[in-house]
Amino acid sequence: MLRVKKRHVELGGESMTVPQVVSNGTIDYDEFVDVVSNGDRSTANEVISVISRIQRSMSFMLARGDRVQTPIGTFSVSMGVGERDAFGAFELSPKNARVNFRPSQDMIKEVRERIDIELDSTVSVLRPAIDAVENATVDVPAGTIIPESLVYVRGKNLEFNPANETEGVFLIDANGVETRASVYGRCGARQIVMVVPGVDNGVFRLQVRATRGEDEFEVGEYPGTLTVVETAPAVPSPSAD
Repeated sequence: MLRVKKRHVELGGESMTVPQVVSNGTIDYDEFVDVVSNGDRSTANEVISVISRIQRSMSFMLARGDRVQTPIGTFSVSMGVGERDAFGAFELSPKNARVNFRPSQDMIKEVRERIDIELDSTVSVLRPAIDAVENATVDVPAGTIIPESLVYVRGKNLEFNPANETEGVFLIDANGVETRASVYGRCGARQIVMVVPGVDNGVFRLQVRATRGEDEFEVGEYPGTLTVVETAPAVPSPSAD
């Protein structure tokens, strides 16, 4: 039985519901061998031996640039882009190699024929997750923001409707008083560009609030606190020792 639940997403400013598979967890190697061998120990030893030989042979073929076709799909190697050297050239190294797998049509067909879908009644929503709050002004210390200055809020699932005053970025002081930022340059999924609202000096929590779907409301909170000051303290200069 394949459990599937609905998930609300925001794409291009449009709210929609898409299916999401509910994972049962990961089947480790020992359990995989036990299933293939039907619980028989002697058969399990043979399965382990065959898999080991397949792995050695396939790694040899892939390492010399062969594409390896099997009943379950085709394996191949591609080269990723590494770091640049002092002259701007990309590093060419085996550590940047990637092993790719493309399932065969027969494999895809068999999986689809075996699927029996059960709809999970719960609805998954994308909760905003804040990773960083960064000043556009480089000489402002980390964790400090200035009223009426430009900041970047970075993370995941941050998008919201700036025209809806129940959504957006909110600063919350020690007494629980909330102030919503009202000026935004960008409200994307990974980055919000905003102007810090005019609040008094102090320590604040920061939240991103967003509507997901017709009636789902999600809140993501920055894991630290932010200090608001009218004039940022000077960033310490590196010692000249």
